[in-house]
Amino acid sequence: NIEVYERDGVYQIIATEIAPLGVGVMHVQLEQTKKKLEKMGVFDVNIKKKIPLVPKKIAVVTSLTAAALQDIIHIAERRYPVCNIEVYPAQVQGTAAAQTICKALSSADKSGADTIILARGGGSSEDLMVFNDEAVALSVYACNTPVISAVGHETDTTLADYAADMRAPTPSAAAEIATPDKSDILNAVRLLRQKLDKAMELKLDKAVSQIESCDKLLKLYSPEKRLEQSEKAVCDLEKRLSQIMERRLEKLSVKLDGYVSSLNILSPFNILGRGYAIVQKDESVVDSVSMLNVGDEVDIKLSDGSVSANITFVK
Repeated sequence: NIEVYERDGVYQIIATEIAPLGVGVMHVQLEQTKKKLEKMGVFDVNIKKKIPLVPKKIAVVTSLTAAALQDIIHIAERRYPVCNIEVYPAQVQGTAAAQTICKALSSADKSGADTIILARGGGSSEDLMVFNDEAVALSVYACNTPVISAVGHETDTTLADYAADMRAPTPSAAAEIATPDKSDILNAVRLLRQKLDKAMELKLDKAVSQIESCDKLLKLYSPEKRLEQSEKAVCDLEKRLSQIMERRLEKLSVKLDGYVSSLNILSPFNILGRGYAIVQKDESVVDSVSMLNVGDEVDIKLSDGSVSANITFVK
């Protein structure tokens, strides 16, 4: 405000706010916004999302006429040609730039992309000021999809860089970060195939060994094997039984011969051979004269036959 003292012709300027002129004003505002976002946790490194190693689709938020877009597409096609690149156009400078960037980020986040690249080529500090806009930083922070910020040159740093999950020094570097090198993937595939072949070979060897073990066990405990064992056991038992029976018969034969010898020794027929005879009456042996009467008929057995006789007298 200006106050005038008419009497003395003195003008007095009353300052209600003091701020640096030009770039200084923007710097102060930037620091204030940065502190505000820090308190909100927008720059918290603990919540940064990992960039997918093998993306299927990458969303690029930049100007359609930017050289950075061609760099990203060229590098992505060279490194990982199977990846789909979708471009979400936005103004990267001017008064409406912040609004278009926020809208493009929202659309890219909903597209199902694996990674978002927010890119702009080099420029002056004033050209990059849109990426220091609070709304842009919050839009980057709000994305559920991992965001790589590649704004300006390697020495340029914006609030969008701090809010992003990863900062790339250049758009070309962002493309390299977002895509794997196909040669590395092919080498990894070859290595995995070798490991898989070796694992399969070991697994097959183990399976063959198990089958052979099972086959041995089946042969060992199979009904056929048990029948063979039983058959052998029966044959062994038959042999043992035959041997036992032979020994038993031999013993009985010897015993029988002893009985025969004893009988022969005690047999009355042996006595007949020495001149004796056996007298029988009515098939009963006569061992006393009292058993006979005159006129009785008797049989007399001799060693070589028998004769009949009549009793004429009893003495």
